Amino acid sequence: LALVDYLSTRRYDAHLRRLRRQLAERKQRAWQALLRYLPAEVKIHHNDSGYFLWLELPEPLDAGELSLAALTHHISIAPGKMFSTGENWSRFFRFNTAWQWGEREEQAVKQLGKLIQERL
Repeated sequence: LALVDYLSTRRYDAHLRRLRRQLAERKQRAWQALLRYLPAEVKIHHNDSGYFLWLELPEPLDAGELSLAALTHHISIAPGKMFSTGENWSRFFRFNTAWQWGEREEQAVKQLGKLIQERL
């Protein structure tokens, strides 16, 4: 009953507006960091909705292999193979931008850029 009361008030609408604004700001900060630290050969596929970005690695790089290397640095990315049965997603990975952005996330993107650069 308390949930019904909360959902029917304007506080919930205000919460959603604030959350949308925060997610948009986080996505923008992540986008800027990716542009700053990733090699130019990496394509960033932007979508106005949602808080994920799809990144496309240049051939012959494999996002699954990059994911394993990134995990050794405590960086988690989602290889495209997780979302498709086809091989055409092997160079793609999904990047979550919903996290609160800070120095740790900035350094993780910087390290990810180094890992990609080493494989080019």
